[in-house]
Amino acid sequence: MDCRIRKGFGLLACSKFSIMSGSCNHDCSLERLRERQRGTLQIVLTINALMFLVIVAAALYAKSSALLADSMDNPGDALTYSLSIYAVSRGASEIID
Repeated sequence: MDCRIRKGFGLLACSKFSIMSGSCNHDCSLERLRERQRGTLQIVLTINALMFLVIVAAALYAKSSALLADSMDNPGDALTYSLSIYAVSRGASEIID
């Protein structure tokens, strides 16, 4: 069996993966994959929050309502990333059970 996590995408690639048994191979760990995906999403969420603060500060400094309106896209993105973290945390355990 060939199991590995493809770099850059965090995708599980297994040639003979059985969802029913919940295992792929001793080299292939769903928990490791879940941790990696959760870590990536947390980094993106942090970057998004920092960008929101920078854009709001710049908008207030420049007194730009257009820039302030543009910053309102970031909370929606943060909600999406938060839901994705939740889904990654819950999803794999429910498939295995």
